[in-house]
Amino acid sequence: MRHFVFLKSIIFMMMVSFAAVSANAQEVINGINTRDAKACMEYLVKNSKDTIASVSSFVSGEDTVVVRRSVFLAGEKLMARQDTTIYRPTVKTVTVVNKEKAENLYEASVNTRFAEKAFDDAARDTYYAYSDSVAGVSEGDLNAGKVVLRSANKYGWGINLYAGWQFAEHVNSPVIGAGLEYSRSWWAAMLSGEAGYSKYTSNAVNAGDKYWSFRTEALAALQPFRFDAYNQNRLFLFGGLGFEWYSTESKPFTDEAGNEYEFKSWGNFLYPTAGIRFEHRFFSTGNSLFVSAQWRQLSGVIQNASTERYNALMLSVGFNFGFFRNTTGMSKSDVKALY
Repeated sequence: MRHFVFLKSIIFMMMVSFAAVSANAQEVINGINTRDAKACMEYLVKNSKDTIASVSSFVSGEDTVVVRRSVFLAGEKLMARQDTTIYRPTVKTVTVVNKEKAENLYEASVNTRFAEKAFDDAARDTYYAYSDSVAGVSEGDLNAGKVVLRSANKYGWGINLYAGWQFAEHVNSPVIGAGLEYSRSWWAAMLSGEAGYSKYTSNAVNAGDKYWSFRTEALAALQPFRFDAYNQNRLFLFGGLGFEWYSTESKPFTDEAGNEYEFKSWGNFLYPTAGIRFEHRFFSTGNSLFVSAQWRQLSGVIQNASTERYNALMLSVGFNFGFFRNTTGMSKSDVKALY
């Protein structure tokens, strides 16, 4: 009898446990309209742990929109939740190049890259285009699709044309000039000639009047640091020597016998100069634009007397036309034909 009571107790406990697990289980019901509040409430009152759900979808443009609506009880309140998921397809664009253009691209790539191999890449500015449709790229040769559009040496010979204004103690003057320069990565050398005004000294016939004067200068320049990786923007500190042509136009001289003599002379005097110059090189052309500020110690030559010294400040702007820069590249019409 005791064994029977004990067995009944075990069976009873197992049934209670199964009932508890069932009560905590949640079932998703799809057969009821989730927007019919009355029907949902009638069902959930009897099955409070269940959730009534519906799933719908529609297409909007290229997107697929999926809407999942869920209705459930939270305490004694009927609650609804709506989740929206948008599926956007990934579109891969593939450019198809016809056989003739692919062959032209490959030929242009080979020819332009072959020309560039003769030069030092580090000393050149190069524009290039890239196409992954060229034969060889798929085999791992990434350079096969590289077409050099334009390339030139960064450094080398150049012709300068410049204009400016010189402020001096005795005369202010516009200046125009031209020069020849040779540049490397960290230095440059320049030879120039210019025309401007000078002024007659105090013992000249026309003392204080202006007259045309001509100068030549030989300069050496150093670049103390770099602004950018391609060295397009360059700051130079320079110094050197110049020669200026002068005229004295001295007043007539009368000797004891009453004879009058004219002592006119002309020549060149040597002067020191130093300054700072900033230039911007236009990529892959070899050409550059520059501005400079320059100090000069000029002289006023007086006949049979000591030379007058005076300072001058020269401000100028100019353009450097690079030449012998091993320029390579393709014309606009050739590039257009490829693409």
